[in-house]
Order: sequence, then C-alpha cells, then structure tokens
Amino acid sequence: MKWYAKTFALIIKGILFFLLPIIILFIVIEKALIIIRKLIAPIKSHIPEDGIFGIGMVSLLSILLLLSISFIAGIWAENKKNKTIMPKLEEILSSFIPGYALIKTQTNEVFGDTNKNWKSVIVGDNGEYKLGIEIERNDNGYSTVFFPDPADTKSGELKIIQSSKIKILDLSINKLSALIRKYGLGSASFIK
Repeated sequence: MKWYAKTFALIIKGILFFLLPIIILFIVIEKALIIIRKLIAPIKSHIPEDGIFGIGMVSLLSILLLLSISFIAGIWAENKKNKTIMPKLEEILSSFIPGYALIKTQTNEVFGDTNKNWKSVIVGDNGEYKLGIEIERNDNGYSTVFFPDPADTKSGELKIIQSSKIKILDLSINKLSALIRKYGLGSASFIK
C-alpha cells in the first residue's frame, strides 16, 4: 500500500472511530441542554441572573437537571425489570456507534463490573504471538478473538481461532488496551 493510501485510510479511521463518536456525544448533550432550557423557560424570570464561577444560573440549573435525569436513567437501567431491555438497546447502539461494545466493557471495568466473557489473550505459535480479546468461546473448540489496532483499540481485526492456540492472560481489558496503544511496549513479558 502506498504511503498516501495508508495516510488516507488512517484519516478515515480517525474520523469514524474517534471524531464521529465524540461529535455525536456533544450533539446529544447540546440537544438535551436545549430541551432542558425550554423546560426551564417558564421559571426563568424567578432565577437570579448572577452566576457562580462565571456560569449563569440558568446554565447551571440546566446542567444539574441533565445530571439528575442521567442519574435517574442510571437507576432505571439497573432495575431488574429493565435489564431485559438493555441488551436489545445495547445491540442497537453497537450497530450504530463504532467501538461501543469495547468502550462499554472498559467503562464497566473502571466501575468494577467486568464482562466475564471477554478475556485478554495471547494467540500464536511458532514464535509469533498476537495480543487480543477473546469475545466468546464456543463448545466446538473455537473462539472469536478481536485483535485491536495499536493506534485506536476500537478498530482492528476479528478472527475465529482454535481455542487450543489461545492463552488467557491475567490482565484487564483496560490494561490490555493501554498496552496495545503503546504499540506493545512491555508485552514480551507475557511470552514464556
């Protein structure tokens, strides 16, 4: 592949897997704040105009209301009755937001809720090894493994591999992602 084609491919990956999700997040937050400001409009005349730390009271109240709604949505998502709806919602989000499943797994690890199915692994033989994430292990002796790219761990390659060629690492998905983002610096210690 010529250098300009590779450069163009990296630019497209950066747009799709980094900029686009961030832009969508900011658009959603902006739209939510616009809706909340419309809800606050009838009581706006009763709110003092003086702000705190340079933030107007209407903006501060809008942000607090958005955080409160998000908190209530979080409680709703944790409700056992609603947990049957969440996998369907997550499946829809995964199909529209690149890297959603990996980001969700990494976020859950931060809060101590690890995905028991996803495991950090090293795959290979004959002196060649590759770090990856085992997504699932099938009864027929094969596993689905995602191999993240070093620059952006949300993109990469997906392979179905014999489970016997896989060694599970005692490493969280977050630590594996950080290791891959550093182009594998320190990963040789996993090979024995």
